Amino acid sequence: MGPRRSSRADRGHVLQNWDDLRLFLAVAREQSLSGAGKVLRLDPATLGRRMARLEKTMQVPLFVKSPQGYALTQAGSKLFERAGAVEKAMRA
Repeated sequence: MGPRRSSRADRGHVLQNWDDLRLFLAVAREQSLSGAGKVLRLDPATLGRRMARLEKTMQVPLFVKSPQGYALTQAGSKLFERAGAVEKAMRA
């Protein structure tokens, strides 16, 4: 039997790309899709789809969504710390 190739689905918890983190950070900082959309110049519906896809990929909710906005879950807070560190390292 030959070596097994790793598919995108096999990587489950591995983040897809920097763009996912960048969008996540904006939503977390602004605590809303509309606020993040203004900062990023993206449609809030697009951000909503991207955050839903990220949560599905990571298999954990990252936000508690309410009419007042988006609040980070415990998993979201951990990702926020790690993503912020990646962002800081990229800017150094």
